[in-house]
Amino acid sequence: MEYVFLFSGLCCLASFLVLRSLLRRRIFPENRITAFFLKRLDEAWTGLVVASLVMIFVVQSFAVPSGSMRPTIKEGDRLFANKFIYGARVPFTTKRLFRLRNVSAGDIVIFRFPTNDRENPHYGKRFVKRVVALGGETLRVVGGKLYVNGEERKENYVQHLDAVHEDFGPYVVPTGQVFVMGDNRDRSFDSRYWGPLEETAIEGRVWFFYWPLKRIRLVSFI
Repeated sequence: MEYVFLFSGLCCLASFLVLRSLLRRRIFPENRITAFFLKRLDEAWTGLVVASLVMIFVVQSFAVPSGSMRPTIKEGDRLFANKFIYGARVPFTTKRLFRLRNVSAGDIVIFRFPTNDRENPHYGKRFVKRVVALGGETLRVVGGKLYVNGEERKENYVQHLDAVHEDFGPYVVPTGQVFVMGDNRDRSFDSRYWGPLEETAIEGRVWFFYWPLKRIRLVSFI
């Protein structure tokens, strides 16, 4: 989506420059109407540039489609993701600039489903999950409880619906990748089924809930 904004911005810039050049060359008569349109064009372009930069590098709106993160996040919740916290992504690359902090266990992140197979029904879809283990760590799930490097991880936010829980691991997360799971453990399609996630694939961290109104809240300051 950020690339769509970038492309749209470039197209609008080209159109704006052409129209402004025509006005400046007096192809249109110079009068108050021309001056009015020049001013409005400048304002519109400034607004478009700011909006595009914000959507590309700072924040992005996201609508939650499933209940895999219940009870923390529910279906239909709308939120903003902080895109600059892990570094501003350079468009069309995996490079990031001005990183504020590294990905940490417990972060709720947004990413596109990790596949290049266009036939996969999840191709291109955005997921929201919680990071439970980082590269180099060993995790396993026993009886519904998560253990990382042999120590039980306290997860008061997790929801279990089934009486019997499927065990997983032990599994060593590869360097440069993270292991993500949904808080609704028995109803989540996550790293247990499709593997770890490249850190570079993370688009942002959940930051602020803005809809529905009764669930408005700030998840973190940054």
